[in-house]
Amino acid sequence: MKMEKMKQLLLISILYLIFSMLTSCNSTYTDCENPDYSNCQTSVPSTGTMEIEVTINNENPKVPITIYIGNIENNQIEKLDTLIEGSKKIVLPVNQTYSVTAKYKKNGATIFAVDDDKIKASSKAVCDSTCWDVSNGSVNLKLKY
Repeated sequence: MKMEKMKQLLLISILYLIFSMLTSCNSTYTDCENPDYSNCQTSVPSTGTMEIEVTINNENPKVPITIYIGNIENNQIEKLDTLIEGSKKIVLPVNQTYSVTAKYKKNGATIFAVDDDKIKASSKAVCDSTCWDVSNGSVNLKLKY
């Protein structure tokens, strides 16, 4: 009796394994005879965007920002701007980390908000071509009350 139950359990396990393999198969096959390059950027991207979010309010209708290459301590300024809306996308070179500061006034005091992110280009081979993609950056410099 015990041997029969073990055989049933083994059979059920094998059937489950076969079923799992058949239903979870993800094909990564690419038809290189008729490749579809419609979503393929073949030229190396030189720029991406950094989305910058700030707080615009009565005390801060304009928010000056500074974009640094790398860490702020390096003091390598890439761009200065003043935002008059809560969000702005700025075009910057790829493959770089950027630190961004926003300067606010609050009850007569000066407050700096700081955040950083990277804009990165990456590639993958598709048949006889190389396709490029850009991972854009985003920083949140909103005041937290």
